[in-house]
Amino acid sequence: MNVFKMAITGLIVLCFFINISAQETIPEKSKKMKYGIGMGLNYSKYHSTFTHKGESAPSQQEFDPIVGFSLLCSAERTLSDRLKSTLRPEIAFVGSGLKGIDRNLTNVNLLIPISLHARLIDQFYIHGGVGIEYLVGVTAGRDDDPELLTENIDNRWIPSVHGGISYVVSDLVDIGIKYNYGLKSLLEFSATDSDGEIIGSINYKNSYFQFSAILRQ
Repeated sequence: MNVFKMAITGLIVLCFFINISAQETIPEKSKKMKYGIGMGLNYSKYHSTFTHKGESAPSQQEFDPIVGFSLLCSAERTLSDRLKSTLRPEIAFVGSGLKGIDRNLTNVNLLIPISLHARLIDQFYIHGGVGIEYLVGVTAGRDDDPELLTENIDNRWIPSVHGGISYVVSDLVDIGIKYNYGLKSLLEFSATDSDGEIIGSINYKNSYFQFSAILRQ
């Protein structure tokens, strides 16, 4: 399915569900959507797992975090005085550095997350939710000589979870910090011994912290 069609379909379904669930709990004057656009600064890192004979454990590969960014759009709906729900698709540029090697693994993800926000005090919120990510592309190597690895990926759809905190400034700007973790491997390679025999596989997952600012309508 075209990912943009999926985003639009998800927004329609979300609006329909929220509109029905909010009929009895929200005054008529409070029933409105808020839309916005924004940017995020990402601090991301890969995690690798070695699997041998069905048993998994952290691999010996070490990674350095790298900084990337995201472009976001936002649609939110008030559910009650203390609850709201959001759909915030984003294009995220994330990845990881390889320790001891002058190389980076970088990927571009299109993320479609749905979140539930609970207001704590004033305009401070905590939130969490689930998402689906489409892996647009993965590269390895130096910035001036990257190698495209996208063809090595069998399934580009990656489920993810996220959580964080946010603060609404004067009802116009939403700033926040979140942590996003991919639940499925985005890369998998065979592991071999000194004789070249395959002894297992190494899987790579990606996670990132994000500081974001969203201008709301």
